[in-house]
Amino acid sequence: MNINDQDYALVFELLKDNKGKWTGDIDGNIVYSEYNRDTSDTKEQMMNMLTLLTTCVKLLETDKGFIQQVWEARDELGMQEEGPDVDLSLQQLDMLETLVEDKPQVLQKEGNVIKLNFTKRR
Repeated sequence: MNINDQDYALVFELLKDNKGKWTGDIDGNIVYSEYNRDTSDTKEQMMNMLTLLTTCVKLLETDKGFIQQVWEARDELGMQEEGPDVDLSLQQLDMLETLVEDKPQVLQKEGNVIKLNFTKRR
């Protein structure tokens, strides 16, 4: 990827399993050119903006109220894309939460490695 000397970028990398399939997780990185000539104040302001955006990404993953608000704002701005709607996404999150146990079952202890099962026992 090439960025210009004055560009700032938030780059997302899809994390994949050993078969090359996306796990659903991402890794975000803030990138700007080493030749960027902006003042230190401008760079600091841009870093603040980019770290706020990375925080928003985390909240999109964890805060149902926040994701609802962002979906609605995006729709109001006319930026929506074809794809799943927010209600379906929230229903799927609710369904997944019902399958997860608050106190996981310990499957195996080996040294400092502990294998856990978060699925509810039926």
